[in-house]
Parts: sequence; structure tokens; C-alpha cells
Amino acid sequence: MKDILDKDVSFLDLDNSILDKLYKSNIKTVKDLWNKSSKDLKTLKFTSKEIKNISIKMELNAIDLNNKKY
Repeated sequence: MKDILDKDVSFLDLDNSILDKLYKSNIKTVKDLWNKSSKDLKTLKFTSKEIKNISIKMELNAIDLNNKKY
């Protein structure tokens, strides 16, 4: 688990447009993203579709927004 959290967000294989927005929002590691809520991402101007895409990619690695682990 800790290994995944320390990886760059590009590890999640997200669309480049989402990755660009994450980097511009200073979200660089999976852990930075894992610590965010969907509300946080909305505040950073992510669309619902982008947030859903992020959540799906995270769930494929047994984690999700809001520090959730599966």
C-alpha cells in the first residue's frame, strides 16, 4: 500500500488533461491525491466526469479519495 501512495500520479494511467490539472494543483503523488476529497477536487475545478475517472483508476489499485483503502 505504502509503495503505491509514494508513486507519481502518472502511475494511475490517467488522461493527460487530468494529469496536467493535478500537477498544476500541486498534486504530484498518489498520496497527495488520496488525501483529497471529491469536494476538494471540485474546488480545484475538476469536472464530475474527471473526478469519477480518477476514482475508478484509484479503485483499481484498492484505494480511493478521502484516504479510503479496500
